[in-house]
Parts: sequence; C-alpha cells; structure tokens
Amino acid sequence: MDSRDAHVDWFESCRLATQLGLGRDRLVALALLLGCDYAPGGTPGVGPALALKFFRCLPPGADATAKLLEAGGGGGDADGCGVLRRFIAASATSAAAPAIRIPGGQPKLAAAYEDRVVWRRPRPLELVRFCLDRLEWAEEYTVAKLLPLLCIWDEQLPEGASAGCSVGPRPRRILAERIRAGVPCYEVEFHKLEFDIWTESEFYTLCVPRHPFCQLHRDMLAGFEQLRLQEKEDKLKAKQEQQKQKKKKKKPTENRKPAPKPGEAAVKIDKFFISQPLPPEPLVRPRRRSVLVDSLSDLFADISLSTSAAELPVPAES
Repeated sequence: MDSRDAHVDWFESCRLATQLGLGRDRLVALALLLGCDYAPGGTPGVGPALALKFFRCLPPGADATAKLLEAGGGGGDADGCGVLRRFIAASATSAAAPAIRIPGGQPKLAAAYEDRVVWRRPRPLELVRFCLDRLEWAEEYTVAKLLPLLCIWDEQLPEGASAGCSVGPRPRRILAERIRAGVPCYEVEFHKLEFDIWTESEFYTLCVPRHPFCQLHRDMLAGFEQLRLQEKEDKLKAKQEQQKQKKKKKKPTENRKPAPKPGEAAVKIDKFFISQPLPPEPLVRPRRRSVLVDSLSDLFADISLSTSAAELPVPAES
C-alpha cells in the first residue's frame, strides 16, 4: 500500500491458475525468482517474462519449487555444485575487503576470489560524466538524483570511520521536521560538493530519515531542539506583550473626564440654548400688485359707492 494513494490490489487464485497457469507451488517459485519477504532481492537477471517462460518449459504436474532447488544445488556445498554463495564483509576504513567466507568450505575458490575483490568508495564525479556521455543527462539533474544515495552511503558507514571515507555532502543545519510517505524525516541543509559547479543554489536541501541521522549528528540535533524551544518562547513572549498592549488601550486614561449622568446632559443642553440670543425676525416686504389688479379694484370701489340700496333690483315673488 502507498500512503499517498491508499488502495489494495487483490487477485483470485482460480483465475491465476486458469489464465496464467500459476498454481500454489508455482506461485511460491515465482516469489523466490522475483523477490519476496524471504528473498527480497529475488534472482538477479530474472524478470516476469523469463519466469513465465521457465514455467512453460516444465512438464505438466511438475513441482516448480523442487526444480528450482534442484537447479540451485539443494545442499550442494558438500557435492561441489556450481552455485557459489558469497558473503562479503567489507570495512570502509580498509583499502581491501577481508577474506570471503563461504559456508561449507571451498578454500580454493575463496583463495581465487580473495585477491580480486577490492573495496572502493563511490566516485560521484565519474558517475556524473558517465551519465552525461551515455544517457545525456544534465549534470545538475544527475547530482540531484545522486545526493540521496550519497547520504545513505554516509549513514551506513561503521562507527569510528574517518572523515575521509565520506563521499556525500556535509550537513550544515536542520531546518524543520517533515513527514515523507509516512516516514518521519528532517529537512536538512547540506554544503555543496567540491566538484559541483552546476547547481545554482548555495546549499542543498534534502529530507533524510530521522532515525539514522539523529544518531550520527547528535550535536546538530541538540542545537536544532534548543533553537526550536527558543522560537517557541519568543512567540509566547510576543503574544503576551500583544495582550498587554490591548489591555492598556481598553483602560481609560487618567486625564479623561468622567462621563456625565443622563440628567446632567439634558440640563446642559437647555442652558446652552437659553444663553444663546434669538436670531432677528426677517423683514416682510409688501407684495407688489400689478397695474391691472389695481385698476380693477378701483373700478369696483366706485361702483359700490355710486349705487344705493334702492336702485338694486328686487327679486319677484314666486
């Protein structure tokens, strides 16, 4: 399962047997060839296509696991079989690897291979040149892909190894804690390699697992923890200072007058309007009348004076 894309693939054994011809014994043999928990590396040079071709060559009903053990020699060290199982124990501080130990004997074979095995450290610059010539990879791209491998190499060096055995970049400081694919890591800043003239940045930034890194660089880890603790204290002090400033702003100042009571405010408003003089009344100007209106009013006034009450007509009785 992958933590970033969590899902489970499941297969039916009946379909594997009918469509691919993989029964129980052949599934066990396939796991030994391609790799499983008991044989993580599998068989070198054997892939899915070659494994299926091997199964097709077997007669029907044959035990594939038994055929593999028979081809591998079974307990063949005593019979002098051709399968050589080599266990090389090398030290990074020595120039040559120690003697090869083969279970069950074979001193002649051990002596033949003893002079050929030489312990060598990785040479990153030559790998960068090789990738540029054969794969046409840019130097900066190759260095970026090579850095995690060099860090793993340095982490696996035995205790007491000299500083000259290291081939990877030297760590400068720890930046932060990270989680990569569910694995706790440190985001670490590294110094550049001496031959790296292609990377534009001044330092490398990589995520490395916490467990081996904290054991190899305990002083750097202690400095990182102390710095992080100091940052937390500074943030707490700044937060407390902000809270104090807010409380000071909310408190009334000493020079400020107390707020008046509700009745006092109304009395002060009345006194203010009484003390103020009233504004003068505006002058009313007579409205000018037109000439036509004046002549009509004079005419009706003369008529009313010359006409008496006797001269007025008397209405007829009905």
